[in-house]
Amino acid sequence: MKATESLAPDDSTSTLFLIQKLKSESYDPILIFKPVGPEVIAGPDSTKELSDEIFILGIQTKDQMKLMESCAQDILIIDATHDMTQYGLQLLNVMGVDEFNKGYPLAHCISNKMDANTLKHFFEAIKLKIPNLNVNCIITDDDPALINAANAGFAADVRHLLCLWHFKRSIQKNLHAKVRNTELEKEMFNFVCTIIDCETEDTFNKLLDAFLKMYENCTEAQSFTEYFHTYCLSKTEKWAMFARRFPHKNVDTTMYVESFHNILKSIYLKRRPNKRVDTLLNLLLQVEEDNYSRRNLSLVTNNREAVINSISQHHVKSVSILDNNVEEVIGNSLWKVQSASSQTQEENNSSCYDVQRCASICPLPEWCFYKCNSPLCVGLCSHLYVCTCPTNSPLCKHIHKVHSQCIKKCGTIAPVSTSPEKAQSYSLPYPIYDDNNNCAKNNDASEKNGSLLIPEMCMSHVNGLLSQLLAECSSVGTNQPSVTPTSLKPTMKRGSREKLACQVLPSKKKRKMKKTSYPTKAEKKQIQQRALDNSEQNSDREYEDLIIEEDVV
Repeated sequence: MKATESLAPDDSTSTLFLIQKLKSESYDPILIFKPVGPEVIAGPDSTKELSDEIFILGIQTKDQMKLMESCAQDILIIDATHDMTQYGLQLLNVMGVDEFNKGYPLAHCISNKMDANTLKHFFEAIKLKIPNLNVNCIITDDDPALINAANAGFAADVRHLLCLWHFKRSIQKNLHAKVRNTELEKEMFNFVCTIIDCETEDTFNKLLDAFLKMYENCTEAQSFTEYFHTYCLSKTEKWAMFARRFPHKNVDTTMYVESFHNILKSIYLKRRPNKRVDTLLNLLLQVEEDNYSRRNLSLVTNNREAVINSISQHHVKSVSILDNNVEEVIGNSLWKVQSASSQTQEENNSSCYDVQRCASICPLPEWCFYKCNSPLCVGLCSHLYVCTCPTNSPLCKHIHKVHSQCIKKCGTIAPVSTSPEKAQSYSLPYPIYDDNNNCAKNNDASEKNGSLLIPEMCMSHVNGLLSQLLAECSSVGTNQPSVTPTSLKPTMKRGSREKLACQVLPSKKKRKMKKTSYPTKAEKKQIQQRALDNSEQNSDREYEDLIIEEDVV
């Protein structure tokens, strides 16, 4: 989104207008919003505790809210990224794993401070929006602020897992900094990786004891063993694989959210620096829309076989509908199908259903997946008709009946009627297709007002959409903001051709660390067997020493 497409030249004012527009919608996606200053636009009451210099904005759409209830029962993946605006704001993303094992963004938070005291208000706002939220576990990197904020916001002691990639990377960095012997560094790293990946608690304890006994008296490894004792042994349940034997979608890293960050910066931003907050907010809403479409497409294509079977069943049911129960209201455009007593009880709630033709031939042949294969309904697909019945199938039995009658009567599908005598004309666009898949206009009406004909039955829906659009424009164009936002001060300068860096490079020259090389399964098995053998030998020696001491006594 370019600056010229913003609601106001000033970023803070434009962001406030956009927030007001979103809050006026039927579902308010704003979880929390506090601009710089004392005012709190949205959020829990505790947000007023934040200092004036804090900026925080959290959003969650209706679809994200619904999906979060189910995804939280497995796992939530939380991580933050930087370089999203010129003000030094960071973007925190909460992600889940859907039924297709694809990462799905569930909530977003933009803030200039990512500490536990600030982020807890964001998680509290989520809890207020979803009171029945039950979080099974959370996985993050080794930043305690994230899990502390989640525990405080959700008002629960949530089970916490550490990202294994980040944890192993941290182990390697500390080994590289504290152990100067390259061979010893590699040997210890392979040993720690073997301990991490142990799947049984008994083997884990034996390998951990063997590791500590082997290196605690080693002078070169003393600094690392002290670090390992202080920062790792107190939270083994967060990084040991044996402690993850519970349903969590087999998610052991934060790669889902890291992949989302890469898509956001590489595909949507094209590695170009973004300067404005309103642009970032619109971008997140666009990404959510794309993810929603992708998931819906997966739902459709994965259930395609069941839908095709239901289409065949509805065709069989259409045969039982009497011809007298179908009334043609507008020639070749609108029919009323009466509900018969022989139909299901669910459909008896309404006396008749309207079947409207949208096109004479399919306008989207490349995206046409649902068709009727019966010779009685030749050429019937899901893009030709719509029906007002409550059936979820794209081709209900009423559509089958209407189409088969047209085929029986004419031998083919007649062009859509646009007679002004039977349909009222409105000066609004309405797509009606002819035999050549072109929009058909009524000559008389188009010469008078240049408009297409809209059936009267559609006007209530059109009027509703127009009313909503006018209300949004009115709220943005005429209303002044309730508060005067304090403009954020840019903390970063970006060139017009500058690209976002993949990672921040160190400013000082350090001893170059080799690329991460994890031990193979064979190497882990060898390390494990050697460590267990040494443990048994040490146990035998201790047992022999104990017998000798008893004999001496």
